[in-house]
Amino acid sequence: MELTLKPPPERLRTFDLPAINLASDDSVFNPAYFVDIYNRVVAIKRNAPRQWGKMNLVQMLNHLKIATGSAIDVYHLKDESNFLWRVIIKFFVLRILKRLPKGAKAPEGFKIEMNNSLDFETEKREVLQILEKSWVSTKESFPHPSFGIMSRKLWGRLIYRHFDHHLRQFAS
Repeated sequence: MELTLKPPPERLRTFDLPAINLASDDSVFNPAYFVDIYNRVVAIKRNAPRQWGKMNLVQMLNHLKIATGSAIDVYHLKDESNFLWRVIIKFFVLRILKRLPKGAKAPEGFKIEMNNSLDFETEKREVLQILEKSWVSTKESFPHPSFGIMSRKLWGRLIYRHFDHHLRQFAS
C-alpha cells in the first residue's frame, strides 16, 4: 500500500506502509490520520493566527519536532517521568480524553526559549522529516520524558493528538 501526500512546494512525497502494526484508531500509524496531519503541516502558512497559548507558530513547529523526534532517537531528552505521569496521567490522556486540553503542561525537555529566533521554512521542513521518520519507524516501544516507555499503539495515538492539538492552536 502506498500513500500519496500533498506535496510541499518543492517535492511529491510517497510512503510505503510498514508491514507491522498499522493502527486502526487515531494514530500517526493509521494511514488516514498520518496523511491528515502531514498535509495540515504542509498547508500551514507563516501568518497562521494563534488561537491560544504563548508559543508562536515557528516555536510550535520546533516543539513538535523535538517532542516527536525524541522518541525516534533524533533528539535525546532526559526522563522526567514519575508514577503519577507514567500511570495515571498517561491513562487519562490516552484512554479517556479525545483531545489534549489547552494549556497542558509540557515536559521541560519539550520547552523552547520564548525569545528563540527560528526559521519558519526550516522548522516546517524538519517537522515533516520527523513525521516521515516516525511513519517508517519499525520500533515497538518509544521513550517519552513524562509517560515513560510507550507501546507503538499509544505513542502513535499521542503523536497524532499532539500534532492535532497544536495545529488547531494555529487554526490548521
